Amino acid sequence: MKYRYLTPAGETLQEKVLHHYGLYERREELLNDAYEPDLQQEALLHFRKALLSCQNEKIFIVGDYDCDGITSTAILKSLLQKLNIPVNYYIPSRFRDGYGVNPRMVAQAAHFGFTTLLCLDNGVAAKEALAEAKELGLKVLIMDHHEYQEAPEVLGFLHPRLLKEGYRDCCTAGLAYLLYSTFEEDEKLKAYAGIATLADVVEVFGYNRYLIKEALRILSEGKVPAIDCLNGKKCSYQVNDLSFRVIPKINALSRLEGKANVNQMVNYLLADEATCQATAPQIDSVNELRRTLSAQMYDHASSQYPEGEILLFADESYQEGLCGIIAGRLTHDRRKACLVFAREDGILKGSGRSLPGGDLYQALYPYREHFLTFGGHELAVGLSLKEEEEAGFREYLASLEPMTINEEEECILLDSRDLTQQNLESLEALQPFGQGFREPLFALKDPEITSHFLVKGKYPKFVLKGGAEAISFHPEDARRYFTYLIGHPEKNNYRKGVTFRIEDMD
Repeated sequence: MKYRYLTPAGETLQEKVLHHYGLYERREELLNDAYEPDLQQEALLHFRKALLSCQNEKIFIVGDYDCDGITSTAILKSLLQKLNIPVNYYIPSRFRDGYGVNPRMVAQAAHFGFTTLLCLDNGVAAKEALAEAKELGLKVLIMDHHEYQEAPEVLGFLHPRLLKEGYRDCCTAGLAYLLYSTFEEDEKLKAYAGIATLADVVEVFGYNRYLIKEALRILSEGKVPAIDCLNGKKCSYQVNDLSFRVIPKINALSRLEGKANVNQMVNYLLADEATCQATAPQIDSVNELRRTLSAQMYDHASSQYPEGEILLFADESYQEGLCGIIAGRLTHDRRKACLVFAREDGILKGSGRSLPGGDLYQALYPYREHFLTFGGHELAVGLSLKEEEEAGFREYLASLEPMTINEEEECILLDSRDLTQQNLESLEALQPFGQGFREPLFALKDPEITSHFLVKGKYPKFVLKGGAEAISFHPEDARRYFTYLIGHPEKNNYRKGVTFRIEDMD
């Protein structure tokens, strides 16, 4: 990794970070804990009116198999039940159904007497399914945040693009809770919307920021037993608790065909505490299997070295449901957009990930007519194609112009005297970090070290002048020479003070 070292203006860590990102003028907005959602937006009220016009209908929800689709289904199922509207739902199988609503689901909904279709986190580009719904006389409501070229002609359509500034990067669960809020508030459902906002890697400004902060508050107060059971304990929640311990488990049930039914996750999120305690160990076991298979798949893929601007990995041994995870890890490793496919029955099915600056969706969009399925956004796509199309697709990838991905990581230079409790608190006030306002990297140049030793005989730890500590959890760092220590200041969990967690040395 290459690093660029910067010294932004400011006395406190908070000021340095805000100046670094060019966000100092938005300081009040970022620190505001009194955000009031706008529930009078025209597009929102139009969708609300369309939904209420269906009070005498039977509504069938088609969700999506990721955290956003699962939580938005839970939120809208709860809302429809409160409105006494008959409702059922279906989260499509990643393997049998693929992404989103299809004509077969529409026909089944009509067969079982449903008169209205509600698509959540999908539907905006489902032309065949919408044509089937029109043919069968079903009303259609769509709440989605994925890219579209033309708005679908349906009874109700809600998309972030139709809302005000500050709402235009919402995920579907964010839209779902915004709608729910026009009727009443529910802290558990609000927490789910915040979790999905983190999971979908949307920008952490405006309404999204409000939802994430509220989710962390609500969860830290122990008000959501389903999440406490997944986390393994009640605690004061931070973003990393959700990103590394909770969200992967919500997503795990959809990734392994035959091992679990993702539809049960909706029931789990809405269940009572006793049911959650009984069910969580089953979810944990599925997630452990997912981790094991992911490690095997990553080891195989990381030994391959395809060429091109967008790297393509494909193998018969790959699990379709794990392709996105592996694509993300490979993209981070190789610093290029990566596509990972599972080969099965003459079809390549998989996912792609990119880095900021490299719009993967737009890069692949001109080739869309050759895909069996295709969807996503700038940093993540899902797609499939016939194996007979593979050679042509590889030629297309080879013809692409280089993406403008920044190969340098920017670091804010600090002095060890900056590592104070007061400074750390000023930095923590800026959380949550995320897309568009990511957690900054810091660097200590030639820090004055008063002593150093190995923790547990392998992890290098340095005591810095002034009393702060710096520690690396990479044993190989014990043998490295450095000018810069690169990482993040954190609370010391064992004594008052600040620890600098080392991520790299340069």
